[in-house]
Amino acid sequence: MALERKPTAAELALLKFLLDKAAIAVAPHFFDTLLVKPLNDGGMGSIALIPKEVAAKQHRTFGKQASEHKFLDIDNVPVIASLYLDTQGHIYEIDIWKTDYSKLNSMPTYL
Repeated sequence: MALERKPTAAELALLKFLLDKAAIAVAPHFFDTLLVKPLNDGGMGSIALIPKEVAAKQHRTFGKQASEHKFLDIDNVPVIASLYLDTQGHIYEIDIWKTDYSKLNSMPTYL
């Protein structure tokens, strides 16, 4: 079972991009306490998002998709990154789906 950790710079860049695309504003200090937990997706890079204000809640469930971004991995395989919210409207996870189900090689660097 994967442990909670701080997000990588690439994960933060993708999250900020997806939040902006969804017109969801967060306080600047929000990212200082954010934790993530890698999901079991075969190495595609999906992560559960655990904001400090909801970290104590034991049971959170999927609510809706807030935004998505399509890009090509460095091997030219299409990838879709989707930002999901929980039923309370808090960020929930970034689902990354590489269309051939292989391991993600690289996050987009242009974000």
